Amino acid sequence: PLFVIAATLRRDEGSRAVPGLPWRFLLLLGDASYSLYLSHMFVVRAVTTLIQRRTIELHYSPAYYVVVIVAAVVVAILSYRLIELPIKTTLERRLFPRGPTRRSPTELPACSVTIGGDSDHRASPQYTSFSGN
Repeated sequence: PLFVIAATLRRDEGSRAVPGLPWRFLLLLGDASYSLYLSHMFVVRAVTTLIQRRTIELHYSPAYYVVVIVAAVVVAILSYRLIELPIKTTLERRLFPRGPTRRSPTELPACSVTIGGDSDHRASPQYTSFSGN
């Protein structure tokens, strides 16, 4: 439970926490979490197969789980840095050449709704009338 709490904490830009190696690693692990999700079963299978072929007495021991976790994290970080991040950067540059834009609420299209209004008005994007009939 303590690792989960520590992994979910995030250093805010305005906080006075000193950014150190543990924070950077946890943030990197968070960024690589999708790669970890996609690749962990391949790593588990590869490590298990390797151990069975070498007849090492690690299978399902605590050392086995440590090896699997470390290998899965290393593969996930490599996958994130070498595959996911370059693809993401390329797509962002091509799809958003000036950077992603966010619309403010004042830029949204206007639409008004009148309840019990005049029946002469027809429904349109700017004016919609609902009568009680």
